[in-house]
Amino acid sequence: MWAVAATSTLANPGLWCARRWRGFTVIELLTTVVVLAVSLALAAPALSSFMRSNQLRATQSELVSSLMLARSEAARVGISARVDALQPVASGGFTQGWRVWVDGDGDGVVDAGESLREVPKRTGGVTITTSVPSVVFNASGFLDPVTPVSFDVKGAVSDDKRYCVLLTPVGMADVSKEAKVSALPCPVVP
Repeated sequence: MWAVAATSTLANPGLWCARRWRGFTVIELLTTVVVLAVSLALAAPALSSFMRSNQLRATQSELVSSLMLARSEAARVGISARVDALQPVASGGFTQGWRVWVDGDGDGVVDAGESLREVPKRTGGVTITTSVPSVVFNASGFLDPVTPVSFDVKGAVSDDKRYCVLLTPVGMADVSKEAKVSALPCPVVP
């Protein structure tokens, strides 16, 4: 049997080459490209929504972690710590980024060595709305002044979700997620 296969291949060398180098036809390649294009067209809207949702969640998480860093540093070091917006509230406030710092000399101005973290402007159209330009934690980790502060973290598109971050007077953050963005501000409940 071996001899028959070997002789038939040797007798017809073109048969061996045709079987060995066989590739895809143009029809097969075009079919694959069409299936791939249809799959991408169907997946693109879902991917866009996923990216917006992920940016919104990451922004909310970064804000809360910055607030908790300032609170823990104030309690650890025993002096006030702050989270300041990089721009005034009228110019976008916390949407333009924020700085976490410990006020070592108590002058209310960031000096060398006092800054702990600076978060740059958020991309992707996420906005953070609040009525205060800065949040101050006293040496015990409580808010100073002792009034609750709320942050409204919204997506760029009207159907995006939103997060309401409520900072209580004792310095704890309570995050609530709303399914749709509404015109009403986040509630401030003491």
